[in-house]
Amino acid sequence: MDGHAPDQLDLRDLAAILRRRWRLIATIFLLAVIGAIGTVKLLAPTYTASALILIDTSRKNLLDPTLQGSSAASETARVDSEVEILGSDGVLMQTIRSQKLFDDVEFAPQPGWRDRVAVWTGRAQAAPPTGEAALGLVLNRFRKAVSVQRRGLTYVIAVTVGSGDAAKAARLANALAQSYIADQLATKIDNTLAARDIIASQSDEARRTLVLAETEFSRYIFDNLEEIVALTGRSELRDMHQRMTDLTARRLETASHVSALRASVSVANWSTLGATVKSEAALSFERERVRLVGALESTPAGSGGEVALKQGLAGIETLLDAAAQQELAAAQAALDATEAAVAAERQALGATIMTTTLPPHILAQLYGLQQVARNATTKYQALLSRAQDLETESSLQVADSRVVSAALAPARPSFPNAALIVALAGIGGLGLGVTAAFVAENLAGGFTSVAQAQAVLRRRLCVALPVQRKPYGSPSVADTVLAAQSSPYGEGVRRLRAIVDIAGRNAADAGELQDAKGRVVLVASSVAGEGKTTVALALARAYAMAGKRVLIVDGDLRQPGVYRQLGIEAPRGIAGLLSGWPSDTDFHHHGICDPRTPVLVVGGGDVAADQLVPEGALERLLVAARQHFDHIILDCPPIDTEVDGLYLASHADTVVFVVRWAKTAQNTAVASSERLAAVMRPGTELLVVLNQAARGSG
Repeated sequence: MDGHAPDQLDLRDLAAILRRRWRLIATIFLLAVIGAIGTVKLLAPTYTASALILIDTSRKNLLDPTLQGSSAASETARVDSEVEILGSDGVLMQTIRSQKLFDDVEFAPQPGWRDRVAVWTGRAQAAPPTGEAALGLVLNRFRKAVSVQRRGLTYVIAVTVGSGDAAKAARLANALAQSYIADQLATKIDNTLAARDIIASQSDEARRTLVLAETEFSRYIFDNLEEIVALTGRSELRDMHQRMTDLTARRLETASHVSALRASVSVANWSTLGATVKSEAALSFERERVRLVGALESTPAGSGGEVALKQGLAGIETLLDAAAQQELAAAQAALDATEAAVAAERQALGATIMTTTLPPHILAQLYGLQQVARNATTKYQALLSRAQDLETESSLQVADSRVVSAALAPARPSFPNAALIVALAGIGGLGLGVTAAFVAENLAGGFTSVAQAQAVLRRRLCVALPVQRKPYGSPSVADTVLAAQSSPYGEGVRRLRAIVDIAGRNAADAGELQDAKGRVVLVASSVAGEGKTTVALALARAYAMAGKRVLIVDGDLRQPGVYRQLGIEAPRGIAGLLSGWPSDTDFHHHGICDPRTPVLVVGGGDVAADQLVPEGALERLLVAARQHFDHIILDCPPIDTEVDGLYLASHADTVVFVVRWAKTAQNTAVASSERLAAVMRPGTELLVVLNQAARGSG
C-alpha cells in the first residue's frame, strides 16, 4: 500500500501549482491591470508646482549694518515658525483675494450633496453657499491644495500647490509665495511705523517739558532781570534775553510746522498737506489737485476722460509729495538751526550771567533751571532723531525672505501616477492571483499530493495513477494496460489490483465477506469526468490478464460509459438478467465481451438502481455473478449527482473511490466519501485512487 508522510511544499510543487492555475493567475492579473488603467483614465489629473523660498534669519537694518544675528537654535525655531505662518489662514486668504479664487470653478463653493439631492428630487433649487460659509469652503479647498514644507534642516521652504490646470498651479504657488513675502514686509513696516508713532508721542511730551523748562528759565531771568542788571551793572543782558525769547518762539513755530508736515506726509493726506506746505510750487500743485478732483467727480465712470484725469491726479500728488518732502527737509534744517541758535544764546546768556557777581541764591536757581532746560533739550533732540531714523527705516525695510526658485508649470500631472498605479496593480493582481491559485488548489481545488489526499479524506490511499494519453488508435486510456504493460500507468493499475486483492483477503480472513468466491469491487467518484470508468475497465483488464474471470457491470444505467471506452454500441441493457436468477449462459447472452480481453461487460438501460433494490433484482444479480466470476467490477454513477451509487455501494466488498488529481474539489470529495462510508457494509474497505496525477505524485 502506498503511503507518504505529509511533507512541506517545495519549489517543484509551487511551480506545478502555478502551472496548473496559470489561467486563473493570468485572469486576475489582467483584470487588475485593466481596472487600474480604467481607474487612471477616470481620475482627474492633478498638477503640482513648487516655489522655493529662502528665509534669511539675520536681522537686517540698513541704518546699522553691524547689527548681529541670532543663535542657531533660535534660527531653526524661526524657520519653523515661518513655515507655520506661510501656511496660515491669513496668508492663504490674501492669495485667495488676490487671485479671485471665489470665482474659480475649482475652488468656488458648490452646492453640497444634500442640495443636489433636493434639486434632483425637485424639492429645492440649487443655491451655492454665501457669506462666511462660502469663505470657509473656499479656504478649506485651497488649504487642501497647498503644501508647505521645510527642506530638511535648510532655510529653504517649498510651497507646493496642486490644481487641475498646470499653469494655474504655478501661478497660485508663486502668488502664495509673494503674498507671504508682501505680508512679511508689511508687518515689518507696520512695526517700524508703530515704534515711530510711540516715539513721536514721547517727543511731544519731551517738547512740552522742554518748553516748560525754557519758559521757567526765561521767566526767572525776566522776573529777576532788573535785579541782575542792577547787581551786575550789565545792560546787554536785556538784549540777550530778548534775542533768546524771539529764537524760542521761532523754534516752537518751526517745530509745530515740522510735526504737521510729517503727519500729513505719513498718511498721504493731500488736502491737509496742501494747506501745510507753504511753498509757491506746492500751493500751485494743490490748486491743480483740487481742480482735477472736481473734474473727476463730474466725469462718467469708466470713460477715457476718467482714466486721463486719474493719471493726471496721480502725477500731481507725486509732485505735491515731492514738494512736501523738500519743504519738510528745509523745515527740519531750519528747526535744527533755530534750536542750535537757542542753545547758543541760552548758553551765552547763562555764561554771561554765571560769570557775574551775583548772590548765591540767584546763581543756584539759574544753574538748576539751566540744567533742566539742557536735559530737556538733549532728550527732545534724541527722540526727534530716533523718530526720523524710524521714518527712514520704514522706507528702507526689506523682507527677510525671497523667492529663490519660482514655480514653473509642470509638464506632467503628479496624480495619478499612471505607471506607478498600473505597476502596483500588476504586482497586487499577481499576488492576488497566486493567492487565489493556492486557495483554489487547497480549498476549492483538488488534491495535488498523496499526503494531502490522505490527510483530507482520512482514508488509506492505495495508488496514484499518472497522467496517460490514449495509445495510438485506441478509444480508451485503459488500453495502456494491454499496449504498454510496463509503463507507469500499467504498473499503477497492477498495483491497484494487488491492493484491492489484499484488502479483500484481509476482509475474508476476518470473516466479514458474505461469499469469498466472487468479490464485488465498486468503482465510484464524486462527479463525472474524474476517470472512474477508465479505472474500472483498466482494473478489470488487469484481473483478466492475471487469469481471472471478470464481469464489469456498467452501473450507470442512464448513461453507460464502459461501452464508449470499448468503442462498441451498448446492448439492450440488463433487463433480461434482472428478471430471474441469471446463469452463466444468461450473462454471456445479455453481455458483450471486451474485444481485447475476456472481460464480460453488462449494463445500460433505462432502469434506475433505486428501483431495482426494493425488488431484490440487483441483489440476485450480484449473488449469481459471485458464483460465476472471480471479480465483479461495478462502475457506478457519480455519487454527488445521482443516488444509484449509494445503493450499489451497500453490496460491494471493496470500494475504489476515484479522485481526479488537482481538479476534484476537496469539499465535494470529502462529502461523497462520507456518503459512501455511511452505506458500506461493516469491514468494507474504501480505497482512494488519485487519478491523472502528475509524474512523481504517487
